[in-house]
Amino acid sequence: MVGENSGVGAWFTAFDPFPFPAMSAVSETLLVSVFEFNLRTERQTTQISRLPDCLSAHGGFEHDQDAHGREPGQHVAIGQRVDELHRRPPDAMRG
Repeated sequence: MVGENSGVGAWFTAFDPFPFPAMSAVSETLLVSVFEFNLRTERQTTQISRLPDCLSAHGGFEHDQDAHGREPGQHVAIGQRVDELHRRPPDAMRG
């Protein structure tokens, strides 16, 4: 695209002469959009990764975490958590 735009090819005329302001603007817009999308995705992923901790705190479950928090991909025993929930008296859940 840069070669055609600079007028090197005999079949094309330069539509955005050097220093290519239109292509620079398009490239910059694309890069900023990708960066913003990645930033937004990272924030949402962080919120989702905190959700189990918030739910367990709300349900009154004990937290088994160190200072660094739970590592991604760590196994969570859902069956054990459900059993704990069923064994609790209903009044303990409202607290």
